[in-house]
Amino acid sequence: MSRAESDAILKRLIDYLQSHRALRLGLGALLVAALLGVAARALWQIIPRTYTLTVSGGDIVDNRHFIARVAQSEGLANGLDLIVKPTDGALASLEKVSSGELDMAFVQGGLEKTFPNVEQVAVVLPEYLHLLARPNIAGLRDLRDHSVNVGTKDSGCAQVARRIMEFATYQPDVDYVATNYSPEQLLALPERRMPDAIFTVSTVPSYLVEALVNQRGYRLLEIPFPQSLALRYGWAGTGKILAYTYGVDPAVPAKDIATVTINMYLVANSKVDPEAAEKVLETLFTQSTQSRLRVALDEKGIATASGFPMSRATELFLRRNDSVFTLDTWNKLTSYFGLFMSFSGMAIVLVKWFRGAEPKPETHDEEFNGYLSEIADVERRLAARESATEPQDSGALAALRDRLNALRVTMLERYPKAKLQDASLFDRCMFSLSAAQEHVAEVARREVHA
Repeated sequence: MSRAESDAILKRLIDYLQSHRALRLGLGALLVAALLGVAARALWQIIPRTYTLTVSGGDIVDNRHFIARVAQSEGLANGLDLIVKPTDGALASLEKVSSGELDMAFVQGGLEKTFPNVEQVAVVLPEYLHLLARPNIAGLRDLRDHSVNVGTKDSGCAQVARRIMEFATYQPDVDYVATNYSPEQLLALPERRMPDAIFTVSTVPSYLVEALVNQRGYRLLEIPFPQSLALRYGWAGTGKILAYTYGVDPAVPAKDIATVTINMYLVANSKVDPEAAEKVLETLFTQSTQSRLRVALDEKGIATASGFPMSRATELFLRRNDSVFTLDTWNKLTSYFGLFMSFSGMAIVLVKWFRGAEPKPETHDEEFNGYLSEIADVERRLAARESATEPQDSGALAALRDRLNALRVTMLERYPKAKLQDASLFDRCMFSLSAAQEHVAEVARREVHA
């Protein structure tokens, strides 16, 4: 089938549909509904929205929980409604994020277990490994045959503490007794049941550490090998807890002490809207949030690898201050312009569709063709008169002449208002009329001289 044939078939189909009012209105209504749906979706993406997310910072006495609470408070002014849900630790938080029970969580790094459907949104800041001990324990080397609380069994702190103890050549339940109290349980335990040493991972200063130092008489011990540990484990960093951080008299610690740092991550379920997660980052890195946390957050390092896939929200946040005149912005503008032009074109098509088929333009070619037919009829009568052998009635010839004169007047009156597709039609009519009039005159002269 040729292109012309297919176009002709399509035109006939469209003409058929437009000629039936019920079909035309039904199809038009469906198309309008579809366009309104597309327009509504585009508008929904443009207008400002409030995002509601569930987030956890772990145990209620954990500093991560405090960060989540600050983000919750500061997010209200940024179109963000955060619902904070405490959990038993980083692993519990990650399990709930993975299953979709939580949207996001602040978790500790250095974990061995991996989780599906979890993406890294940001490195928030480093946390410090604190080792607290009773005053009679001078250092890590003195923990043999003592009770050591490493945190709840499935906590991130427990995994890091076990690595530290293994590096120091201690075997659990052989060289020391491992206990698994949560921070809340430690604060509620009677003195006689308190462990000899306690590991905890937290930002500085830590509420838990401060309570154990000031209320239970614990002291901070140095982790003497953070750099060597970092050679083995990618999650381990080096840091210092400054003298007097947790006490002045006596000084706790008495001097700057080395320890291991572990990055705190903000993670999200892979199905969380990246724009919503990006709003959380915007909230975290505002001056007001950092002022309340009393820390300076470094957004340049938020994409440091954790082992989790990187979230699209991270890219959105890092590019938020890009120049307005970027390729991406230009592509968006051209897309919007194209969308506008498409809708405009469709609107014009719809208007024409609902109007139905355009009426055919009125022309008067048929009328003037009728005048030509009348002239032809006069010519036929003249030819018959000329071929006759008997004398003809002179009155009939006069009638033909009058008929032509009347026809001339009619054509001259109609021409100014006539719409002719064939622009030469009027000229042909006048030429034929003049020829017929001359023919009548010629016949009349011959009959007079006969």
